[in-house]
Amino acid sequence: MYSSGPERLAEKQRKILRAVALTYRRVMRASYGPAATRAEVSRRDQKRQEEALAAATAEYRRLDPSAPDDPLEVSGEVNRIIAAAINADPGWFWGTDRTLDARRRG
Repeated sequence: MYSSGPERLAEKQRKILRAVALTYRRVMRASYGPAATRAEVSRRDQKRQEEALAAATAEYRRLDPSAPDDPLEVSGEVNRIIAAAINADPGWFWGTDRTLDARRRG
């Protein structure tokens, strides 16, 4: 459903896509203290990824009462939502394109 791109979605679906993607992004961008080793960085990044997906999944289930009961189906939908948001505008999603953010604000 969400793999077609945000511009082709109904308003309700766009709202769900945005909320789920922002939830994922917020957790992924959360700051952590400095890591002492590469292994610690890897463990921390893996934990952050797991937390971000769990938060995005919870948001998806909260916003979409028709969400599938099967955890694998929900995981697939959430990953498609996140991918659609990233593919639509990677600079905005990851916060690397400040010019684009400024254009959006007008």
